[in-house]
Amino acid sequence: MALAYYEEAIIESRRYYVKQTDRNRCRILMANKVGILTVPVEKVSGKLPYKEVKIYKDGLWQKQIWRSIQSAYGKSPYFEYYAEDYEKILFRKFDFLFDLNYELLTLTLNKLGWSQYTLKSIDFQEGASDCTDLRDQLSSRQSLKPLAGIEKYELYTQNFGKDFVPNLSIIDLLFCEGPMASTILKKGLAPK
Repeated sequence: MALAYYEEAIIESRRYYVKQTDRNRCRILMANKVGILTVPVEKVSGKLPYKEVKIYKDGLWQKQIWRSIQSAYGKSPYFEYYAEDYEKILFRKFDFLFDLNYELLTLTLNKLGWSQYTLKSIDFQEGASDCTDLRDQLSSRQSLKPLAGIEKYELYTQNFGKDFVPNLSIIDLLFCEGPMASTILKKGLAPK
């Protein structure tokens, strides 16, 4: 969550959607592996703005994702405190991926107790010079590296295994550490 480093965030909604990025997937720690949760999207051909990417309506993906989350985190110390809110959003009928992600991000910022402003952008802003551009760090391959502004990953107790697994979904930290999640994120920040 590189957002811990900044006072404000602009969420780009008009940039073209790129396949195989973390815009529709996240990583969670399961008993025997790192699992990938994927929100299926309708076929995207050509250049389509992220805001216009539709969620595939098969009716099964929400149940599959929620079962995986319950299996991975059901016994976590703070699961019962956060799960219901995430479940409600996950099972709401969103037409567009951007809207689902925006609601999940807003909820997460609320749970972290952060006062950052999360804004929807109006137009695609190529190379805006007055801000740090993190849009290209949403690639699944890139997400295995620390994000800009992150000096190191602060270790915390995870549910499975002895070795710390970085770059998981924020729900891993929330379900495992609860109110300490914000403090843990901020400890890993590089000095400004």
